[in-house]
Amino acid sequence: MPSDLSILIKNIKYLMYKHNISGMTELSNRLKVPQSTLHRIYAGEVKDPKYTTLKRLADFFGISPIELFECDLQDTQPTAIVEVDGEYYSHTFTNIPVRSDIVISGNVQEFELTERGDEHSQYLRWPSYDKDAYAVKCTNTSLMPRIKDGEFVVVEPNQPPTPGDEVLIITTDGNTTVKTYLFERDGQYHVLPINEDVAPIRIPKNTVQSIHYIAGIAKPNLIKK
Repeated sequence: MPSDLSILIKNIKYLMYKHNISGMTELSNRLKVPQSTLHRIYAGEVKDPKYTTLKRLADFFGISPIELFECDLQDTQPTAIVEVDGEYYSHTFTNIPVRSDIVISGNVQEFELTERGDEHSQYLRWPSYDKDAYAVKCTNTSLMPRIKDGEFVVVEPNQPPTPGDEVLIITTDGNTTVKTYLFERDGQYHVLPINEDVAPIRIPKNTVQSIHYIAGIAKPNLIKK
């Protein structure tokens, strides 16, 4: 829940202005949330707003709940409060480029590497310490329910994979695949399909262009607008 109501109220005001929403009546109608509920949150009268209401607000404006709760959206480098082993730290959200030359799509195990140029047309909001982090979009894949259509895998290439990690593998013949990394032995990577209970697959190292650690799965509403 929000740790600072002033940030929440400031963000609601800013988002309404940014999206040309005239007032609480219009916002209430578009969200299908009682106007009195929104007014009390906006006025600071509710010290512990319901998560479901705040989640609906965040989804409507195309941001994550934690950004609405914890980040100053008018700051060029918004920060969030992150809990790690019971300790709280501030962390800066970064704009992760979405690779326009890679899209994970297609049939059961192999995915196409598409040629779409080198420019990044989209960026994803994601907290990462890897300066080379990037995202790849997934469309119509067999990775469901682990990865749904339209979601993104966030890749941190400078993080070495360890057994059990999910990895993005790009082969020398232009195929892209997502697998669970097991180990490397005798010049081969041993991996598993992430949604199948089958025997490990061996991929020769000399056929792999890159094997990168997947840091997480991002929802489409984290695309920077």
